[in-house]
Amino acid sequence: AQQVLVGAVMIQLRNSIGAPAPPHAFRGAHSNTKASLAGKTVMLLDGDSHLALHVVRCLGQVPGLRVVVGYRRGGMPARFSRHCANYRYANSSTNTIELGDVLNAVSDVTPDILMAVDESTIRLLSAHRAQLEPLVAPTPVPEVATFDMLTDKSHLAEFVAEHGLPAPTTMHFANLDLWRTRPQQHEFPLLIKPRRMRNSNSVVRQSNEI
Repeated sequence: AQQVLVGAVMIQLRNSIGAPAPPHAFRGAHSNTKASLAGKTVMLLDGDSHLALHVVRCLGQVPGLRVVVGYRRGGMPARFSRHCANYRYANSSTNTIELGDVLNAVSDVTPDILMAVDESTIRLLSAHRAQLEPLVAPTPVPEVATFDMLTDKSHLAEFVAEHGLPAPTTMHFANLDLWRTRPQQHEFPLLIKPRRMRNSNSVVRQSNEI
């Protein structure tokens, strides 16, 4: 799993600096990226993310790549990684990264590459990519409409059904009361999930009835 994560991170970095990865890139992404990234600075915007430390460790596999981590709350493990060359604290009353925060970080740190790992920050980079690209190279992210569809389980289920892709039967209900009015449509066991979630939080497995 660690090798796959390293490969995925390296592919993102290669694409952000204009070196598109070939179809077999997972097998050689690490070695092919070393020379092109040496001496460059990458800034990970959302160092508060539970994924940040893993990504910083992957970035640390590239010799000569300087890693800067941004964060908004204390106790951020990625800040103390030996692979983190520097960090930037954003003093804000909210936990949400906004465009102004990103522009200030780019102005202060002057990174070559901008990276995000949490959904909200990835979407921010996607929505403002045109404004950011003259200043820094954001890692590749989906278009906003595509990203919104993929991160909303209800919309993703609709897309899968429309295109005839294999997937479990999925139904969307605004609340449990509506679910209870149509018990004949449900097959057990089933998984109850929120439309948006992270780390499988709030997933409930139901064996017979609610």
